[in-house]
Amino acid sequence: MLAVDSARVKTGTICLVGKHMEAHTPFLQVIMCVLDGVIIAELSSLRRGPGDEPVDISKFFSVFCLVASGFMAVIALLFMTNSTQQLHLGSVARRDLGLDTLMASVSIACAKTLLTSLHPTMVAMLATGLTLFGYRFRLLDSSLILPPLSQAYILQTAAVTTGLAGAWFAMAFYSKSASRSPTTVLLHRCLVLGYLAAVGLILTFSIFFSTSKIHGSLPASIRRLTHAAQSSAEQWESQAKMSKTLDEAVMQYQNRHFLPPPPNFDKWYEFATNRSSQVIDSFGQIFDDLIPFWGLEPAEIRARIAHLVEFPELGMAALEIRNGTLRQSPHIPGTHHWMTDSIEKMMQPFIQYLPDMDFVINLADECRVLPPYEEIWDLRPKGRAAQNKVAQRWKDLQENKDVEGGPFRTWTDNTEWPQNFSEPRKNPDDSFASSSYFVDNIHKQLYYDWIADACPPDSVARKSRWWDWSTLCMDCTKPHSELTTGGIVMARNPPPQGICYQPDLAYLNGFVRSQTQATTKKLFPVFSQARVDGFADILFPSPWNFVDKTEYREDTDIEWGRKGNNLFWRGSSSDGIARDGAWKGFLRARAVHESYQETKKSSRDAITPGVNVSFAGEIHRCDSPDCGQEFEMFNLWSGGVKLEDAEESEGHDLDKASAPFEEHWRHRHLIDMDGAGFSGRFIPFLESHSLPHRAALFLAWFDERLQEWQHYVPVDSRLGRGFWAVLDFLSSNEVVVDDAGFKQTGNEMAERIAEQGRDWAKKALRKEDMQIYMFRLLLEYGRVVSDDREALGYTGTRIQQR
Repeated sequence: MLAVDSARVKTGTICLVGKHMEAHTPFLQVIMCVLDGVIIAELSSLRRGPGDEPVDISKFFSVFCLVASGFMAVIALLFMTNSTQQLHLGSVARRDLGLDTLMASVSIACAKTLLTSLHPTMVAMLATGLTLFGYRFRLLDSSLILPPLSQAYILQTAAVTTGLAGAWFAMAFYSKSASRSPTTVLLHRCLVLGYLAAVGLILTFSIFFSTSKIHGSLPASIRRLTHAAQSSAEQWESQAKMSKTLDEAVMQYQNRHFLPPPPNFDKWYEFATNRSSQVIDSFGQIFDDLIPFWGLEPAEIRARIAHLVEFPELGMAALEIRNGTLRQSPHIPGTHHWMTDSIEKMMQPFIQYLPDMDFVINLADECRVLPPYEEIWDLRPKGRAAQNKVAQRWKDLQENKDVEGGPFRTWTDNTEWPQNFSEPRKNPDDSFASSSYFVDNIHKQLYYDWIADACPPDSVARKSRWWDWSTLCMDCTKPHSELTTGGIVMARNPPPQGICYQPDLAYLNGFVRSQTQATTKKLFPVFSQARVDGFADILFPSPWNFVDKTEYREDTDIEWGRKGNNLFWRGSSSDGIARDGAWKGFLRARAVHESYQETKKSSRDAITPGVNVSFAGEIHRCDSPDCGQEFEMFNLWSGGVKLEDAEESEGHDLDKASAPFEEHWRHRHLIDMDGAGFSGRFIPFLESHSLPHRAALFLAWFDERLQEWQHYVPVDSRLGRGFWAVLDFLSSNEVVVDDAGFKQTGNEMAERIAEQGRDWAKKALRKEDMQIYMFRLLLEYGRVVSDDREALGYTGTRIQQR
């Protein structure tokens, strides 16, 4: 048990305290071990019989196993009948279940054979010992993210393990058992030698390959990451605005995308430069979002748009542009009119330059479109081929060849758009009908049934399943992390499709574990404010930020030196719908739980900054049993924090933990976390003098403009020891020296990152930048959905041939 526990890194998944069944889990595990021992002993006595004469109990053993299996099947059936969750086993799950069953059967058969001549205690020790050490050996790489073991601990463990191994070895060879067959003796000795070999390997690894030799210094790692981030950010910023004139911008467009710009590109360029845009040439996110739609015929795209319009129940808003005027669908819910009104306000300065089009806005925070990998893999080459036709047309025109249809032209009226919004489809009872393409996944886990299908066939998501969501998946963190003496540190954001090698996130994110909106596997052109890897929603700037739903005001902020050296967060438990205990793995719940543990540490030397993190307000989005559990835990956690000017009060009250949004600016460190969707606080956090620590699975339109460790501190959504170690260092006066001899404390590094993020946000994440992005996006989208898209292009200047 010690070996297994030393190889396990917890994810922060919550175990309830108080009068809950989960609190008795360790006791129940001990009871199960005792019962296993009793069963083995009784089977052994039956096997031996009176006078140690062997007795054939195969029939009894078979009946016993069948009865036990039947009993477990009845319990499982009752659970599935009474539970809201259904048991869905995919191919990977069935494979793992089959392998586990086979291994268990072989183990039982071996134990049954050995019981003929060995004491049952010896059989149990051999079986469990090999299992435990096998598990420990497989997870030896976990030592990379565990604290280095002390020499005293290694010596104590070596002494105890060697003593136990010696006792078992002696008992095995000097037991007063009956005569044994050569096969049994050989099997027995192989097991004993295998056991001793496993012990030897573990001790050798622990003594001669100490983790302290392979860990990097946490301060040095952070210093190196910030240096690399600065270089990357400067490089991106320089290539984002290479063009100084319209002609240069047109040429950059052609060189990067092998296409002429869309019509009215000059109007966009004038709009962007008049607003001092720091980004003129780098809009790769837009092209990545739209390339699959180039693989569809424009008429097919418009048909899919029309389908979305016919089903208001999907929670989407249809907008149409006709002759430079925007109209909103009459079927938009009143609670969400603020979103479409904000979008209309965002588009007002440039709408006269847009072609006629219809587009659909997702009113929910969650992304909705998740096509299978094979479909996107097929559409992207088709999209590139469609773009190549435009490129070839331009090349032919440059070479003065005759081209059907003549030169490129501006927006045309050849594309037919409906004059009025389609009437919604309705059921016989006059309620809105539901689209057959969208599946209601409320309360269901998305990863293995949906997200995995959007991953490559050879990806981890398709080939394996992570079952233990209380234990860290080391292989899932390695591609984007660094191993330090303080723990595992998130070095960079995961690459595209990074979620495909992180199957443990199936249970560690509220959206993935228990989302609240219908999802489709068909490629619909849905505009969303944010999306998770694998989804194909088209990103656009969030109305939430455009109209300052969470507003940053300069006059409410204070300088870094006057802020409290604290980590601060207030929010609601809105990760997903809590049912059947799913909330225990949600990101926000785990963050608040770990923060509470930090505030209750007996020794405050373990962490430098204060921790002021709590849920506040009403508990919602949960089933009745889970609501009760959440309320009990959240109230407990809220008692671990209070605002500096709050009055002392007895007991815990979530309402008293509430704080105005401006309270954030009194603290140096702010943690930003996804809820059921993206976080609307991140841009205000960047604009402030505080340092945002960002734990995000959702990507937004601005992510290509930001550089982790330059503008903010990235946080792995698994949290854990590395996160707190980074916070500890960035809140301290510990000095780190770089290769050039430059000295800087952790606190000074944190302030520098905060100011760099603030300066860049004020240059590149303004409301004007949202409008510039939206203008560019709709110009590109307008060309994609036009029947004349192969002949549409900017015609105001001569584009140079590459």
